Amino acid sequence: MNFAPRTLLLADDTLLNVAVETFDFLSDEYRALHERSCATAFQAPRWLDALHRDVGTAFGAKPITVAVRDPSEGRLMLVLPFALLRRRGVTTLEFADFGLCDYLGPVYDPADLPLLLVDATLAKRIAAALPRHDVLALTKLAGEQTLLASLFPDMHRARMRISAYPAALAPDWPAWRVERLNPSVRRELDMKRRRLVRSGPTEFSTLRDAQAITAAFDALRRYRSARFKAIGAADCSTTRRSSGFTAEWRSRALRTARRAPNASPLPESRSPCSSGWRSKASIRC
Repeated sequence: MNFAPRTLLLADDTLLNVAVETFDFLSDEYRALHERSCATAFQAPRWLDALHRDVGTAFGAKPITVAVRDPSEGRLMLVLPFALLRRRGVTTLEFADFGLCDYLGPVYDPADLPLLLVDATLAKRIAAALPRHDVLALTKLAGEQTLLASLFPDMHRARMRISAYPAALAPDWPAWRVERLNPSVRRELDMKRRRLVRSGPTEFSTLRDAQAITAAFDALRRYRSARFKAIGAADCSTTRRSSGFTAEWRSRALRTARRAPNASPLPESRSPCSSGWRSKASIRC
């Protein structure tokens, strides 16, 4: 099958094929699509395959993967990796996450965006293919998300409580701080630094030993658990399936590092900020 992007526009009377599929994230066609996309590491083939299999089942989640294909050759153009969950009597459709992903979103080749936007019926046909749900929640989104805005025109978008922003650092760190950070932020960061110094010596190092990596993640889990407990929030990383999932990815990272010291087991995550959408007609929970 030809996985290359299509360069010709669709005819006005041609509709893209839409289906909720029993999807193979390890397939060659999805690997090729993800490589051409701007999706993050959290939509990578092995990550999504393991996330649904090893974690989603523990949450009682059902994979709902929407695949949009070229009608003439069946080429995969868009994947919406959703999961259907029921919490406290409310059925929610959302991107597969389970509290373990930093960024979520659709997977498509930017070169195909005009083809996806020109199909005026695509949004309605995707909506018709989705299973019944009370809430459609699309969180941890980055950027403008032009395609999602077209596919879900009745959604309400709001900035999430946490965001991350890219920053280009300069060699002169003190000068960069004065130029880019306002005085109140600098004072707050200085206070946190002094508090950190009082708590003990701080060391930055690269861990390549399995035992050291495991000890570091165990320490992070204890720190995270204490913080979540302090604010009265549930910590999904403490569940057996979630901790097992992260342990497996630690092992993969270690094996990759041993094979190629400068390699990464997952593609670089490249997203500047987060926001979330909910359907206007949905139940807020």
